[in-house]
Amino acid sequence: MAAGNNLEASGVHVALLRGINVGGKNKLPMKELAAMFADAVAGDVQTYIQSGNVVFRAQAALAEHLPAAVTSAIAKLFGFEVPVVMRTGIGAWALRRRPSTPKE
Repeated sequence: MAAGNNLEASGVHVALLRGINVGGKNKLPMKELAAMFADAVAGDVQTYIQSGNVVFRAQAALAEHLPAAVTSAIAKLFGFEVPVVMRTGIGAWALRRRPSTPKE
């Protein structure tokens, strides 16, 4: 079984929050961001530095609703809206495997 298939079967997802902690704007502590995901019943929540990237486990049906729930929670608590891009484990794995620069 390919690594991507293992990730998909295990319910691993990645949330990419755009424009968080960039140039001193839209400050969002990662501890509070992780708590928002945990409160939404996501498991094994991990954030990556101060980037707004979150890796977590959740059933697919729950993961579909997390972007709206997290966007709403951030707006309520911090006063700004943040686009949330979700990827399944396999989608995130495929992005990681893709070359960062196009070949000529």
